[in-house]
Amino acid sequence: MIPAETLVKKAKDREFVRDPGNAPTEDFHDILFQLEKEGEWEVQRVPEPYIEVETKYGRKKKIPLEHTWHHKSCGQCGHIPGYSTSIFWLNRKLGFDYIDPTDQTSCTAWNYYASATSNAPAQAAVAMRNFAAAEETGYFPIIHCGTSFGHYKEVRQELIHSPELRRQVREIMAKLGKKLVIPEEIVHYSEWVYAIRDRIAEHQVRKMDHIRATVHPACHYHKLVTEDAIYDPEIYGAQRTAVITGTLQALGVEVADYSTWYDCCGFGFRHILVSRDFSRSFATQRKIEIMKQEANPDITVTHDTGCVTTLDQSQ
Repeated sequence: MIPAETLVKKAKDREFVRDPGNAPTEDFHDILFQLEKEGEWEVQRVPEPYIEVETKYGRKKKIPLEHTWHHKSCGQCGHIPGYSTSIFWLNRKLGFDYIDPTDQTSCTAWNYYASATSNAPAQAAVAMRNFAAAEETGYFPIIHCGTSFGHYKEVRQELIHSPELRRQVREIMAKLGKKLVIPEEIVHYSEWVYAIRDRIAEHQVRKMDHIRATVHPACHYHKLVTEDAIYDPEIYGAQRTAVITGTLQALGVEVADYSTWYDCCGFGFRHILVSRDFSRSFATQRKIEIMKQEANPDITVTHDTGCVTTLDQSQ
């Protein structure tokens, strides 16, 4: 008889081997550049200086330090305007060049994930229109919103595999007088913060080693095209995304674990619109109460607008 413990190991006892060959999808970089050679589109390169980090299966991802075009979040600007302005403050504090664009549109992913979307060409065209607007300025897009980030990664997957969709979007872009441009990387702002966490720590003026935090990783950051999210063997053995935990640890914060870390915050897009009581009770019972009972944190940290507002309002 095989002992049960050899078949089912706790997360802390499991070892995740980072191997690009085990990724569920091919390396999209190769396809991006091949399609560029074939004249399908233009790839906007990550500007120097940049930092290379590793994603879940060990692939490299370039994170630009500056010359960034900040794709803001509808929810952040509407509910938590200090969210975006604090990111801009960090850029200025560290002397990084950036641009706060005035011609960005909504990604419309709320419609998509709330089951009220239009069609694939329209959704993809919105993404490519924003990418083209960034390229026209000479700055590289960095995405503030986890929803936009996840949605744009899915759009990229659709575009690289569908010549017909590329044709349709190219026609739409031509009517707008814009090129079909796609960035070399799709970068979330929290990845940028993670990449420069040590630089941020150099400017730290208050000790944080007395603070205990729990982390809620945003679903749209690490569950959509999961192989393009940042992981680190030093953070839970590379079995959970590293961006928030790694940043907090760099600042001296104690990060406490809890059992329902993988669960949604309760927002759920369509759920918050049509079943708000369910969303609120899920956030309270599956996230907030569990965190309190198991970890008793001083703060909970997440990196997406919907998660912040849902957890904050639900408590």
